[in-house]
Amino acid sequence: MSGAFTKPKASKMLGSLLESKRINLVSDFFIGEVDNINKKIIDFGGREVPFDCLVSIPLHTGDPVISTSGLGDEFGFVKADKNTLQSTIQKNVFVIGDAGNFPSSKLAQ
Repeated sequence: MSGAFTKPKASKMLGSLLESKRINLVSDFFIGEVDNINKKIIDFGGREVPFDCLVSIPLHTGDPVISTSGLGDEFGFVKADKNTLQSTIQKNVFVIGDAGNFPSSKLAQ
């Protein structure tokens, strides 16, 4: 992510919080390896960041059944039109909930 807070309102209100707590934010970092012995993380490009306490949230992916069905994108979500919720691959399939690859917030739209 490009920042700690994805919503503009939250960024405006909480933006200085991390700095005041002396928390270093490293954005747009895609962890490729965790070196627990040396207390550092390494991204896919080789960039290293030392850590004291690592809190990491893995990439959210869809259910494997979607990938094997041929309906999914590279992350396992059904390729769907965000306005109609209709699959862009199979016209008789509609997607509800978090199975679709459409944005789920106004910010993402």
